[in-house]
Amino acid sequence: MEKFNVPDKLYYPIHEVAEKLGVTVRDLYHFEAVCALELCVYIKHHRYDENHSLSGTYKILHGNFSEAQFDDVDIIIYSVKDESLDIDGDIGEIDFGDAPLVVDSKFLYIERDSLHKFHQLSIDYFKSTQSGEHPRTANRKGEVIPALLKMIPEFGDVDLEGESISKIASILEAIAAAKGIELNLPDKNTWARYLGRK
Repeated sequence: MEKFNVPDKLYYPIHEVAEKLGVTVRDLYHFEAVCALELCVYIKHHRYDENHSLSGTYKILHGNFSEAQFDDVDIIIYSVKDESLDIDGDIGEIDFGDAPLVVDSKFLYIERDSLHKFHQLSIDYFKSTQSGEHPRTANRKGEVIPALLKMIPEFGDVDLEGESISKIASILEAIAAAKGIELNLPDKNTWARYLGRK
């Protein structure tokens, strides 16, 4: 995976993020919908009735629409103020009843922290698909499997952290054979991960 250099900004325009990641703006809407990214909208100033106005940057809440809505119809998501934001192509509209606010997608942003989290999620996902399991699963096996082995009387005196992987596998195979249990052990590298070794 290539190195990911992010300039030091607090917010990134959605079109810049799409270009940098090599995806479409619509892909970023999807990533927001599945809670992988947080999308923000910048509103310079909008008065939507006599007593209320909006200005500033607002986060848009995640996951309020499904992939089925990613066709040519409007996509509906919500701002932190609970006003609906209809995004149709590159133009959005916040509906305040009689005083709608049209928001061009150039005012849609992603925070630096959200972009960094998304990048880390991408790296973790890439690693997990390469190893065949999620990193947390491997870490958990590194805790659980040694504890289970210690419950077997024949492993009472075996140093699971210092003993060779081959020796541990041989002991386990001998125990299984003595009890008439068919056992197909994984390769040494997998066993090393299961035992919490790097």
